[in-house]
Amino acid sequence: MLDRLSIRDFALIGQLELEFPAGFTAITGETGAGKSMLLAAVAACLGERVSRDALREGTQGGTGSGARVACVFTTSLGECRVERDLRDDGRSRYLLNGEASNQKQVKALAPTLLDLHSQRDQTRLLDAVQHAALLDSLPAVEPVRARHTRCWQAWETARDAHATLLRQRERDRELRDLWTYQLEELDTLAARPGEDVALAEEQSALSHVEEVKQGAWQSADSLWENEDNIHARLAEIVTQLRQLARWDKRLQPSIAQLDECLVLIEEAGRSLADHAESVELDPERLAVVRERLAVMDKLIRKYGGSLDALLAEQERLSHRLSEQGDPEQRLQEAEQALTRAGRDLNAAADGLSEARTAGADWLCTRINPLLFELGIEGRGLSVVMEPAAEHDPLGAERPRFLAATNPDSQPAPLEEIASGGELSRIMLALRTVLSEHHEGHCLLFDEIDTGISGRAALAVARRIRELATRHQVICITHLPQIAAAAEHHLGVEKEWDGQRTRITARWLDENGRLDHIAQLQSGHTGPPERAAARRLREQLQSTSKSPQIL
Repeated sequence: MLDRLSIRDFALIGQLELEFPAGFTAITGETGAGKSMLLAAVAACLGERVSRDALREGTQGGTGSGARVACVFTTSLGECRVERDLRDDGRSRYLLNGEASNQKQVKALAPTLLDLHSQRDQTRLLDAVQHAALLDSLPAVEPVRARHTRCWQAWETARDAHATLLRQRERDRELRDLWTYQLEELDTLAARPGEDVALAEEQSALSHVEEVKQGAWQSADSLWENEDNIHARLAEIVTQLRQLARWDKRLQPSIAQLDECLVLIEEAGRSLADHAESVELDPERLAVVRERLAVMDKLIRKYGGSLDALLAEQERLSHRLSEQGDPEQRLQEAEQALTRAGRDLNAAADGLSEARTAGADWLCTRINPLLFELGIEGRGLSVVMEPAAEHDPLGAERPRFLAATNPDSQPAPLEEIASGGELSRIMLALRTVLSEHHEGHCLLFDEIDTGISGRAALAVARRIRELATRHQVICITHLPQIAAAAEHHLGVEKEWDGQRTRITARWLDENGRLDHIAQLQSGHTGPPERAAARRLREQLQSTSKSPQIL
């Protein structure tokens, strides 16, 4: 239950400290007095978004200043204190039992602390998506819905994995095709280490055959063939030296060296002549060499800039292709996993459909007597299961609430037939039934009495009072019946202190309660109106408890 509410500089509330008792508390005040700001402050404390207008004009945000809201709850685990500081720059600071927290943690905790029903929630009742959420919150349905959620997540994971492998297979196929093409290109070249250098030399020789042939003949002729050849002239020198050596034996070594030169010159001359004789112009071979060099040069530029880099890339491509796994096997396994996940999901959807159908029957059985008690005399609420456009996280179908609010009417969607007052009573009945599974919860109602009066108002007041026997109920109301049925009464007023408007709240004693109820009934607080208010109080309360005056 909500024990204490502390507000500072929130909207028009300057400073407010409230302690809430157990049971049924009504909050009343003139229209525009700021009653809903109390619940807005509680909602803000529990993580709901607020506009910058919530920061009271003239304050600065930050620790120790700015708007601040704190709520203290009593839970089965002990006291829980939630605090929020709001700054004018839109930032907030959360504390949970004195420790730093954040909006996500606080919002996750909020449903375990209280159940807040505002006029916006009543409008949500017209949204079919909310029907599934309400039905799935039943204890018998919730675990089945949770299983469906897990199966959906598993199916999504399997689907994404399968899709990833399909894309990977396509990428692998493209890579394999590329690598295969590149390897075939290199295998067709079949280059050998050093071949580029050898081919360049061969091309050079083939390109200058005439120059080589002519030069070789000329050299052979000069060395050996013509009359004044080098060999003959050197032979004459050797002959002269031999004659001189008869007188000087020291010339013998030089003569021996020159004899060797004569032999070498003769061999070189004959070799050059043979080479000149053998060298022939071969344009076909030259074309082949040039073409191979051109192809090799092109691939060398493509694969690393050198023949060694090209050969290394050829080896890498061969290794990649041999090491690349079989994508079909992995894809087959993923397809099998997706099929299994699909079967599990379909089974979970069938189970969810059965649980929802049973839950809907139970809910209608429990809620329709309440609706009749609250003045809705038709067939009441019914639930139909409509096929979803496609299977999604909510299941393969959509629960849809229908209502027949008059004895002669057929069930129809709420948005087509329900008035504001009927929606209020349907929501109250839903909250009553759903709260049966959360004993000791705190229920906050913001004008759940919209659009009702007369006997319906009396029925709603009695139902809320009965609900307060199991829960703490805090209800903002404009109805005198609800205010009279409450055990405790908080009056909210808007005042002008000469400088600014401020909202105040105080617990009312019996006289104050009668004044407020009389004001709600007739707009007057004279003796007749107070007497009528007293009679209404006595009618709606079998016992009277004095509220705590703060």
